[in-house]
Amino acid sequence: MKRMSSWAASLILTGLLALPAMAADRPTTTETIDAFIAALKANKEAPPEKLASAIAVAEELKADPFSHSALITVALREIYDDYASALVDVADENLAAAMTKLDKLAASPDPYLATDASFFLARTYMLEERFEDALPLLDKLQTENSQYSLQQADAMFLTGLSQARLLQRKAAIDTFTKFEKDFPEAPERMRIGAWRMLQQLQLTEDGTISDAQDRMDFSRRKLALRDPGEKTQEEQKKIVEILAKLIKEAEERESQGQGQGQGQGQGRKKSEGQGEGEGQGQGQSGNTGGHGSGSDNSQNNDLARLRRTGPESGWSKLRDREREQVFNALKEKYPARYEKLVEQYYKSFEEGAK
Repeated sequence: MKRMSSWAASLILTGLLALPAMAADRPTTTETIDAFIAALKANKEAPPEKLASAIAVAEELKADPFSHSALITVALREIYDDYASALVDVADENLAAAMTKLDKLAASPDPYLATDASFFLARTYMLEERFEDALPLLDKLQTENSQYSLQQADAMFLTGLSQARLLQRKAAIDTFTKFEKDFPEAPERMRIGAWRMLQQLQLTEDGTISDAQDRMDFSRRKLALRDPGEKTQEEQKKIVEILAKLIKEAEERESQGQGQGQGQGQGRKKSEGQGEGEGQGQGQSGNTGGHGSGSDNSQNNDLARLRRTGPESGWSKLRDREREQVFNALKEKYPARYEKLVEQYYKSFEEGAK
């Protein structure tokens, strides 16, 4: 991957946020910026030339409200070469190297550096799908270390995403609702993202296909992280239970549709000149639901969607090795009668992705 300048990397990684409306329990953006610049001027340990460069950058970005969220990050990289290097590693997706550097920097005695490094460490964890590790860092940034960061909007948004991926739907709904209230001037991409996540979370009900997909993704992620623990096994069990229930319901609807179609076909009066074969044809067409309304057609096609095409999701894009891991885990865990059900459902994703 082509290496970009550390200045460009820090801007891209941070994002340029409009001045957010701050909650009353944390400092305003202006207060945080002024305190940070004062801390730079009082710094007696950093090389004078690096400090001068950092102060100049901070003063320049202070004059541009659209660059405020990048201010601390960009100024700190002027002082700390290892931080600038860590940000470039994140941009270049050298995640292992980035995490090693950021983890060390998150323990810095400089509270601004420690907090900013923790934010990017949380983002790197999320890129690795380690949402359990990201959440504590994001929470600390928004609470006890809020006076040292200008990443409040991003941190709250990423908190909601992490909660959603961890199946903490109620908490995620609360977080995105608070995000919309506290940060009405956040970038449009984040506001739209929060709105869409809220809609998706509120429409996802326990026991539905969407619920099963979320739990499959959770199980897939846990197995990829080599964590087949109690929570993973619990979600796998729920997946199989949901699929068993959904397919049983679909089969019952299909059976009812077939019965209705046969009854209507047999009871239909033959019109003048109509032959026996033609009458039988009408009866058979009823088996497909073709005689009924659009709603009947939809019900009769439920089983076909479950067994053949399946809903589109990230599951269908998984590498074969990862998908096979989950499949094997489920087959080993549950009775033989579930194997055909699970295999049938997973095969539907493969066919739908072709």
